[in-house]
Amino acid sequence: MVESSIIDYKRNCLNTFRFIAAIEVLWIHALYHLELSDIPILGPIIEFFPGVPIFFTLSGFLIWHSIERSNNFCAYAKKRFWRIYPELWVAVILEIVVLLILYKQPIDWLGLGLFTFGQATIFQFWTPDFLRGYACGTPNGALWTIAILIQFYFAAFFIHKWMKNKSKMVWGG
Repeated sequence: MVESSIIDYKRNCLNTFRFIAAIEVLWIHALYHLELSDIPILGPIIEFFPGVPIFFTLSGFLIWHSIERSNNFCAYAKKRFWRIYPELWVAVILEIVVLLILYKQPIDWLGLGLFTFGQATIFQFWTPDFLRGYACGTPNGALWTIAILIQFYFAAFFIHKWMKNKSKMVWGG
């Protein structure tokens, strides 16, 4: 068997870890928002895999290697854009369709347009007052993480460029 120094990042079980982390996050949010009781045996098993730290760790690992495979910042930013925004836009479209079908309060159409724009860009933290009666006070509270993710992508790129080829002393080792 000949070992290769090239790592094949597509042959791994990272999607399994992502799935486990997503199940844990879904579990915790469902218990909280739906005011459900924990299932005695299943709950501790699921909670053993803390979803958010798993996502942070995987993101750091994968982004670091994505940066190394990018020729420059523009190429890296383009990859990150196409990784996030098409899926985000589909989620926003579904969110607005479901909102229009299920929400029975009067709709401020200008507010809805601004809200839709915010949800589809980096302003997910803003929810107009007329939507505060929907769900838990915001139609898709999880999207606030998009702005944090984009900040992480920018910071990771510049930290990587600064730390690459630094001595172990700079790394703290």
